Amino acid sequence: MKALSKHGGFGVALVASGFVILDTIGILLTAAIVWSLTGFHYLELQHLWQNSPLPLAVYGLWLGGVAGTTAAIVAIFVFDFRERWFWRCLIVASLAWLAFPPIHALLGLLAFFLLLRSRRAFPVNQSADASNF
Repeated sequence: MKALSKHGGFGVALVASGFVILDTIGILLTAAIVWSLTGFHYLELQHLWQNSPLPLAVYGLWLGGVAGTTAAIVAIFVFDFRERWFWRCLIVASLAWLAFPPIHALLGLLAFFLLLRSRRAFPVNQSADASNF
């Protein structure tokens, strides 16, 4: 892990992972709260949307998803960061995002397929030697 922290993309990957994990937890909590309060019935949803801080939460989650996605793209494509733990984090987030349409579901679906296609680019047993970077 010490050698990984010398890689330029390690910090960006940590920031991306943090945003993605927090966003995923927020999505799941928001969905659970909305479901428990409304049962996803239209009139109850409309009332909750108009009379609560739910829109602020949704926009905050959207912003977190965009920030996490942007940081992940920078870590992968700018810094060429390809650790398997990072790939797993992004896979879990992309699957969780499918439950939160429309923007997160689109990002999640796109990310899931792209990550599955590029699985080999994230090696399982990467050497801790800094020369691999």
